[in-house]
Amino acid sequence: MKSCIPLLPALIFAVAACNVPLPDRMEFGVSEKIVTVPAEGGEGVIKVYSDGDIAIIPEATPKWGVITSPLNFSSDGEVRVSFQANYDLRRSVKIAVSYRNGIAADTLVFRQEGAVARFSVAEHAIFVDSGADRTTELAISTNVNPSAIDVHTRYIDEGDDWLGEIKISSRSVSFMTYGSQSPRVRKAIVTLSHEDGWGVVLKETVSVNLSNSSGQFGETLSYTQARMMAGEDGKLIEGDYLLKGIIVSDCLSNNMDMNYNTSYNVVDTTSSLKTAYIESLDGMYGFRLVFDDVADNIFRQKQIVEIMLSGKHMRVETQPQRYTISGMGVEDFKLCGTVETIPEKVRKISELTDDDVNTFVEIENTEFLDKDGCYSNVYDAYTLESPFNKTTVSNKFNSDCWPALLVDADGRTIYAMVNMMCPWRRTGGGVPQGTGPLRGILVHNDQPRYGDMGPYQIRVIDDSGYAQSRSEGSSFETLLKWDARPYKYNFSNYGDYFPYTASSNGMDTCIPSDDFDKESGACKGILSFENKMGMPMSGTKALRPCRSFQALRSNSSPGGGQSDNRALSIQCNIAGFYNWNRDGSIESYNGIVSRFATEGLEGKKLFLYFSFCCGGNDNHAFKNFPSRWCVEYSSGPGLPYIVVPSMETAAPYVHLRSYGFGGPMNVDGRSYNPSYSTGMGYTEHFFEFPDDILGKEEVRVRIRPYDTKVTSIPENPADNIENMEACDGIDIYQDIRFNRIIFLIK
Repeated sequence: MKSCIPLLPALIFAVAACNVPLPDRMEFGVSEKIVTVPAEGGEGVIKVYSDGDIAIIPEATPKWGVITSPLNFSSDGEVRVSFQANYDLRRSVKIAVSYRNGIAADTLVFRQEGAVARFSVAEHAIFVDSGADRTTELAISTNVNPSAIDVHTRYIDEGDDWLGEIKISSRSVSFMTYGSQSPRVRKAIVTLSHEDGWGVVLKETVSVNLSNSSGQFGETLSYTQARMMAGEDGKLIEGDYLLKGIIVSDCLSNNMDMNYNTSYNVVDTTSSLKTAYIESLDGMYGFRLVFDDVADNIFRQKQIVEIMLSGKHMRVETQPQRYTISGMGVEDFKLCGTVETIPEKVRKISELTDDDVNTFVEIENTEFLDKDGCYSNVYDAYTLESPFNKTTVSNKFNSDCWPALLVDADGRTIYAMVNMMCPWRRTGGGVPQGTGPLRGILVHNDQPRYGDMGPYQIRVIDDSGYAQSRSEGSSFETLLKWDARPYKYNFSNYGDYFPYTASSNGMDTCIPSDDFDKESGACKGILSFENKMGMPMSGTKALRPCRSFQALRSNSSPGGGQSDNRALSIQCNIAGFYNWNRDGSIESYNGIVSRFATEGLEGKKLFLYFSFCCGGNDNHAFKNFPSRWCVEYSSGPGLPYIVVPSMETAAPYVHLRSYGFGGPMNVDGRSYNPSYSTGMGYTEHFFEFPDDILGKEEVRVRIRPYDTKVTSIPENPADNIENMEACDGIDIYQDIRFNRIIFLIK
């Protein structure tokens, strides 16, 4: 098809300088810019559309690629290149097409298939004794002509008079070095590169290290010594220091670190691929390693390496204390072998300390708290698109990383972080149903989309890190639950068995626990809602079943991750959560209340697990809602409520997040991009109650807003969303969703 293009300013200036009259309008275009011919040979054809004179100017005229069309023509025409059979590397011919003596131009590429160029070195660092002149050979593997490999040398400190000629053959590269009496280690970075016939650049980097006058390559530091060199801003390491250890990460894993948003719909997925972890040979301490380039992170789990620290930056962070070495390149590593097994470090969650961060740990006797889903229960329509997440909804809102909450036999919890580009995160097989080890790298990640997750999280290399039994089993017993399993919520039918007032907004519904027996009316507990300010009726009840994001479907299923009617939606005015005094201060709060008996449970422990999110699939999901929620209990009617801290964070509250909605969006006449604190699914939380809640005829447990803090929609999606306060007279409708509420005993 013809395409009309404007005259570029530079071309206008050039043509005007030559007093060439400019046309008012021109037509110039090509059918395509690149064509590919098979290795067997054949002809490549590209059509040129024009209303003027065309000149064909080849960059080169190889015998194997001959232009068979005219080099000059007027109006529309074709450029044809005939290729002989190719028994070598893939190749190409570039041809310039000039329109009207250079008023406009384009470049066409005619490619021919062939063998793909390969080039690799056996090692990325060599170490040479400085005692005498010598030649050191390094094995290479390549099918490229050695004369087509370029060499570039960059010297690191200590002059450039010690490295001589570098020769490349089909099997090796040799480095000539001269003897030296320098007290410092000398280092040069040698880059070997080749651009293949299709313009793809192959590159290998080798560090050539010449020992000091004592024949040493540096001082090997203990991990304690290395940690003392770190600074809060990333201290530059000067001097010849070495650090030896075991790689406990894997360059092939997509689950090594957080990938953060760079804009509301773009995620930098290279962060995880640039991250590795090394621990001491005894497994006691570890460092996070950050590479400058993804291609430099080639290291596999169980490799023993020695790192040259000179020129790197070492950073210490607190709460928890952890250490990162950045500026890493493949040339900074010396391979020293492998270990059969990583040093054993078995811990209970309560036994984890800051010294375990960045090391490989095994947490014993763990289990998933949500066993109906997958390793990341999210609304996949708005997560990263991938070969295994081809949703039918446009991925306008891209986000990454969502954890699952696991608990050990002592009732302590930890989040297992899962990046969306991990192909094993949802395969249709679900999560292990029983108990067992959880194996991975202990980390500290901040995920604004989830809220505070405590000091420690864990990242498995792949799903083999979830080593729990596939057979059903648990360290806990369910006392009572509301999770629509096996029953589906059908609130209006409970009026015959429980106090139920058919109010205009349906907020007086009482919901029996899932053990409810319709014939006898018996159940272990009652759930009620103290906020009586429902939404104006629109054909649906204020309390109703809604979608849960359990991600039960396999990777091949579009839109995987939704299960209908397995969550409780509470549509209400958030003003109903607050009871105000006349002076505008808070008198008390309302929430969702569970009533049940704990008689006969003396000597046991009582726990609560629930998951929740805010918002339906509309713009209101991002609007103001109570952001911090707490759990509190009363040991009997009329007795005061006492707040219970979160098991994950020890804080008196947890964070509520809205779930994803495509953006940009219009709210109150203004356009906003989705915040980086927008959730991707239900957040999971766990609480342990004091012993005084046990042995009671009736106890009450309330989930309610912790304070008057509410969210806003920031103009900058990276800004904090928890920066507003509710006040008397607030009038905002929201949809608060509880995926499940379960009381466990042990």
